[in-house]
Amino acid sequence: MGTLRSVVLPASRLGKWAAGAATVSTAGLWVGAVAPERVGWSGIGMAGTSVGLALGLMGGVIAAAAMCLRRDRVLAVMAAFVPFAGSLYLIRRSLVSPHR
Repeated sequence: MGTLRSVVLPASRLGKWAAGAATVSTAGLWVGAVAPERVGWSGIGMAGTSVGLALGLMGGVIAAAAMCLRRDRVLAVMAAFVPFAGSLYLIRRSLVSPHR
């Protein structure tokens, strides 16, 4: 059980911050996707999306720091790049105008 824990859970403080930021980012992006479908909830959806994007970007930077500085190469730290990539995709998609 000790080897599974060392492969999945981060050991360094930066790794734990990256995994936490990725988790909260995913929750924020989920709220941003679900809340606007409800009447009058668009403000909550925008707040969730903003938090999700900000923490997704922050989690990716922290994960890179954890991997480079602390040599923390576990699944939870690498998974922090998923919301980072999603945040970059959403920002790029919002900046590119649709072709008509």
